[in-house]
Amino acid sequence: MIKSTQFLTILLLSTVSMVNAETSVGSSPKVMVVSIQEIGQKSKKFASVQKRIEAEVNKRGMEIEELKTQYSKTVEKLQQGGKDMNATAQQQHHEKLAEYKGKIEVKQQGLQAYAEREMRSAEEILIKEIQVICKRLNFDIVIPGALYADPKYDATDVVMKEMDKNISDQPSTFKKLENEVETVAKKLENEVETVAKKVKKNS
Repeated sequence: MIKSTQFLTILLLSTVSMVNAETSVGSSPKVMVVSIQEIGQKSKKFASVQKRIEAEVNKRGMEIEELKTQYSKTVEKLQQGGKDMNATAQQQHHEKLAEYKGKIEVKQQGLQAYAEREMRSAEEILIKEIQVICKRLNFDIVIPGALYADPKYDATDVVMKEMDKNISDQPSTFKKLENEVETVAKKLENEVETVAKKVKKNS
């Protein structure tokens, strides 16, 4: 689910990577490596969110495929029987093609926007969760992934276990998290709409 590595790295470094205020002057800060992508993929807490997003993406994808099938069938009718159609029938088929094409484009754009919005909101919540846990574990500096790190400095499993330790398999537990993701996603959507209106007004 978590694919925007660059976005996550920048955001986490700007919010989580910090020197603990309680670290005494001259002492070495506690530097740890945490793989955000691995936590996002394996954490039980985010499994439900991922499944919900995937289910919606698959549903919308099937709707697009159905429209593509109808488009192909209409093209086939024109190719095979177009010569025997009168002008009105041909025009109707061309109008259907234009309608299908328009719907496909709109749904594809909507699918892409939905997936990006939901993943971004999930990323933000995931990062906040990691930030809180890292502070609680008294980490001074957190590096979001590394090309190489000695296992003793890799706190990914520790953070993930801490995140999932109070998670049960009850639907209500995951529903709360899903509601949080939907709230953040809606906020992002409103922000985008506000900016778009301002741009349109000034153009």
